Amino acid sequence: KVFYNNSWDYIDVPLKKTDVNYIKNNCYSLKELSPSLQKKGKNYYIRFPFECSANIDKKKPNIICAVDLGINHVAVCSIMTKEGTVLKRKFISCNRKEDSLGHYLNKIKKHKKMGSKENKTLWAKVNNFNQRISILASNEIINFAKENNVQVIVFEYLDISGKKRGSRKQRLTLWRKRDIQKRVEL
Repeated sequence: KVFYNNSWDYIDVPLKKTDVNYIKNNCYSLKELSPSLQKKGKNYYIRFPFECSANIDKKKPNIICAVDLGINHVAVCSIMTKEGTVLKRKFISCNRKEDSLGHYLNKIKKHKKMGSKENKTLWAKVNNFNQRISILASNEIINFAKENNVQVIVFEYLDISGKKRGSRKQRLTLWRKRDIQKRVEL
């Protein structure tokens, strides 16, 4: 029932077949609540809320491993309860590999200042060090999660798009965050 044309009237709302099928297939065992109308900008949407039973909540993991990928430390892993209490924390850093990576990046800078245009061997070494860092970090994350009997590993959402600015822009460009996530997932 909606207030329409200065009166409260019932309005028929057409639904997409895919939406109806989704509700039939995924929400058949849940208790249906009354739908609500939501306005976003100039458009209106209908929400169909469903009440979940207590049995579904028991399937959620009690302990998770939250991973924060950073630039200073390769990763920071935290073992957390579902309430948000941090039980353990581990800082993962590959200092030797990062120092070697910085050394070769400085060599590339030096060669560019001298006028050299191609540094294929130096870039190959930089890529190998970068790949090695992502392999070591993903192995450390997995081992830390196994030690603590974790059911789920959660990564932060990282959206680094657009032009990179600042003194660490090259390091940010070479950061292999997606590679670490994919290796852990595999």
